[in-house]
Amino acid sequence: MHYIHIDMKDVPRKFPFPYQVMAFGFTDHTLPRTSSYMYTDKIEFCIRLSSTEKFAEDHMGGCLYRSSFPHVIIKAPGVPHKNAVCGDRSAFHLIYSIPDFLILSGNSFSAPPFLWNIVLEPTIRELLSELRNLTEISRTPYAAERIDILSFQLLEELFKQRGETHEKNIPCREKIFQAASYLQKHYRNQIDLASLAEKLGLSERSFYRYWKKFFGDSPYQHILRLRLNEAQCLLKDSDSSVFSIAETVGFQDACYFIRLFRRHFGITPHTFRRRHQKYNS
Repeated sequence: MHYIHIDMKDVPRKFPFPYQVMAFGFTDHTLPRTSSYMYTDKIEFCIRLSSTEKFAEDHMGGCLYRSSFPHVIIKAPGVPHKNAVCGDRSAFHLIYSIPDFLILSGNSFSAPPFLWNIVLEPTIRELLSELRNLTEISRTPYAAERIDILSFQLLEELFKQRGETHEKNIPCREKIFQAASYLQKHYRNQIDLASLAEKLGLSERSFYRYWKKFFGDSPYQHILRLRLNEAQCLLKDSDSSVFSIAETVGFQDACYFIRLFRRHFGITPHTFRRRHQKYNS
């Protein structure tokens, strides 16, 4: 068994990255074994790269996962995990502490599904190769910072594949993206969402349901966010009045715009503009 485990917990960083790696490493060969555990103080992201086994079986949180290789598995704190290794495996592991886990949770990095198959694309292979090289020089100046950044880039690539796999299984994917493109272009106008759904061949109820699966909010909330974001830019970069900006971005009622802006950003448009002008003066 060839096992490399690099502890980064107490390594100082001169330029701290928000997500600091607690430990990482590689396993090039494994011995048959059965393990059962539950993390309480850390989260582990493991890429099982290859194996002489056809499938891996994992019991996590009362669910059985049976997956071919390669795949990613998240070993999250508070989730019981049991698995048996019956063949030779190679893998990469990446561990974060609980504080960073809480930040990662906000990015949905620790939400189900806890296991999914991946394709070892060139970008992923290059990141893994760089991280392997850094195991030899992990205590040299700026190596820790490089490890933190490369590890996060690797997570982004892995979770991008998870998201793409999930989205492909959602019906009407192309229609929803078509609607999103339309809203991006026309959000300043008054949009009839029922008519838009009908043009896409969807009932209004189905349109809203599928939209939320992709974007997490309603189409109406999406339009409001686009308008408010443009209003914020215009407040910073133009001398137009608040009432004129409200009309420009698609609000017919300026008073409603002001209330919505304050609810969304925590301050009024006038205060936002004054603060920005003061900051740039």
